[in-house]
Amino acid sequence: MSMRVCLAASSAVLLSTALLPAQVVLGNGEPDPAWPTLHGWYDAAFGINGGAPPAAGDPVGLWADRSVAGHDLDQVLTAASERPTWRAGDANGLPALAFDGDDAIWALETTFGQIPEDRTVFVVLRVEPGGDHGYVLDSSSSFGRNAFLTGQAGFHPGRWQIQTGMDTILSTDVGYESWQVHTLELGNGFQQHFRDGVLQATGAAGLQALRGLTLGARYSLEDFFRGGIAEVLVYAQLLPQADREAVEGYLRRKYLEPRPRFEPFKAGAGEPLLLQVSGCTPYAAVFFGASTTGPGPWPSPWGTLMLTPPIHPIPPCGADGAGLAVQTAWIPEDLQGRTLWIQAYDQGSGRLSTLGEAPIL
Repeated sequence: MSMRVCLAASSAVLLSTALLPAQVVLGNGEPDPAWPTLHGWYDAAFGINGGAPPAAGDPVGLWADRSVAGHDLDQVLTAASERPTWRAGDANGLPALAFDGDDAIWALETTFGQIPEDRTVFVVLRVEPGGDHGYVLDSSSSFGRNAFLTGQAGFHPGRWQIQTGMDTILSTDVGYESWQVHTLELGNGFQQHFRDGVLQATGAAGLQALRGLTLGARYSLEDFFRGGIAEVLVYAQLLPQADREAVEGYLRRKYLEPRPRFEPFKAGAGEPLLLQVSGCTPYAAVFFGASTTGPGPWPSPWGTLMLTPPIHPIPPCGADGAGLAVQTAWIPEDLQGRTLWIQAYDQGSGRLSTLGEAPIL
């Protein structure tokens, strides 16, 4: 295998499939990390523990801000068992943090700062059964409260609630097990809650400043969340509708829509490699990239590749009428003992596949 990125062959065509009209989202469909009001962006594929991607199940002590703001979540409880854990493919084949009912990670106001007025918050999450009275997020200070929770033990457990610091807004019933995209629009006298892009509740309460940020618990480190969190974005403004829908579209496409999936494969040094990817666009071109260095992440014009450079190309192929792409490659003998990671790009849908992984025997 050579040392080139495999998806470069038709960049003009590929880039055109991802253009979105709203400026808050870039041409590759991802949010602009330098958007002026993006106060914090936490993506479980990036910035975990300050180095290379952790191993599945590792406790998380740092969740770095993917935006240019630098508002890292850098505070955790002392015991490793009371920290969220990293799960490699938990959210539609992408990483997420798992919270088991006694975990939290947060940033103090001295690190996160405060948002005194309007804000828009996006969070991708999954609630486990029994998680009907936990805080998904809150401030980290009692002097400025904004919270989103799955209910309270003595007050509508199992029902989404938004706390503005001045009042509580009741929303719809919590859904369990499935991944969900939630949007909170929080202004003084104006609040809206969306789930998967659909309006769930409105409010007209007063609003306190957001001082610091806590994920997985109340600011006082109790009433813990039980479930998973894959991505959080916090904007210091009420985004215009087109921008809000663009960010929601990015998150829904990433976490809710089916992606092309690698079928299990075996990799043997000095032997042919058979690759099968299901769920592709019928008759569309499918491109492949492989790495023996690590599972990413690596930003690209087509989205975040879960491959670590150097990325080796495998010749593209066409999917059949059922959306199955089949390709073969040869594994050099000197790669024995390494791990092989492979990802595909479906040109028809503009979507990256789940990650294929196997030891090279």
